[in-house]
Amino acid sequence: DERMRAIGLTDEELGFLRLAKQNSDALVALENRAMNAVKGLFSEDGRQIQRAADPELARALLFGDEYHAAKASIMKPVDDFLASLGRRMNTAVRDKRNSLIFYQSLAALVVVLTLLSFAALATALRHRVVSPVNLLVKHCDAIRQGKHYGQVAYSRKDEMGVLAGALNRMSTAIADDIERRQRSEQELRESQQALQQSRQLLYTILDNIPAQIFLRDLDGRYLFINAEYERLYGVPREEAVGLHASEVLPSVIAEMSLSRDREAVERRQVVDSGASVSFDGEERHFATVKIPISNTDGEITMVGGVGIDETERKRAERIVAESEQRLRSILENSPVGTTIVRPDGTFSFANSRMAEMVGMTK
Repeated sequence: DERMRAIGLTDEELGFLRLAKQNSDALVALENRAMNAVKGLFSEDGRQIQRAADPELARALLFGDEYHAAKASIMKPVDDFLASLGRRMNTAVRDKRNSLIFYQSLAALVVVLTLLSFAALATALRHRVVSPVNLLVKHCDAIRQGKHYGQVAYSRKDEMGVLAGALNRMSTAIADDIERRQRSEQELRESQQALQQSRQLLYTILDNIPAQIFLRDLDGRYLFINAEYERLYGVPREEAVGLHASEVLPSVIAEMSLSRDREAVERRQVVDSGASVSFDGEERHFATVKIPISNTDGEITMVGGVGIDETERKRAERIVAESEQRLRSILENSPVGTTIVRPDGTFSFANSRMAEMVGMTK
């Protein structure tokens, strides 16, 4: 947390990241419970014990409401974190830009007024006081050369004195304005550097999330992909940005993915979907969430997507089903009468031998 605060994250943003991690850990814990149920490993009073495998419990955990709610809760704090970070960066950049425009306009106005004053005074006093005018001209030349901190050494209380005083004040104002402009430019550079650092931080976070994350505009062209997306589809981020989905994804997947994009935009809400994709001869299963993203005016300008590889979970489900089928086959062909009794005393299974022993049909 201290390192995150050192790079400028707020407590609210840290809270979003912690919540995302907690939700992800909860989902992993739920899947571990399901896998342990298949293996016959259970926790009681803080100890892990071995007993008969419970495929029904594993199925209930992996297909129940708790599991789907845990999946859906993972991206919500991530979205809140990105939105908070975006608002803060946009506000900082807008404030610096407005400040720079104001000071540049003020500097231009001062310069214009100064030149007009010079023209009027030079015309009126050209034939009256040559020496003071030459002194003023010399001072103006110094200003033109960038020497803004000099002062006109003229102390008489006449019109030239007034002009000299005005010129001195103008020089000070110009010098002060240049200093302000330089400070504004420095602040703008610093804000741009901070923006770049924030962007790099965001990329680092997204690149280390074990999910495929992307942004596409409403035409289906990529604005961003993370490292996991690069790895899965074999396209570098620099090349992917600007490409259409059909240029990166297989045609069937691209068509389905763009259809979900349009659905999220039309419904103006998050859309969940799943897909099975063949990679290097292996079928992989993904759960995907599509998120419509709006600008400050509430207009949807892009679609974000998060894909989670569920291949291992699907494989575990298949293993559970195969194990259950093998168990039933063994029990059915056993020469010993065999039953499986539910907690309420009713039979969930009885083999043919048991039915024959009690004179009943299965």
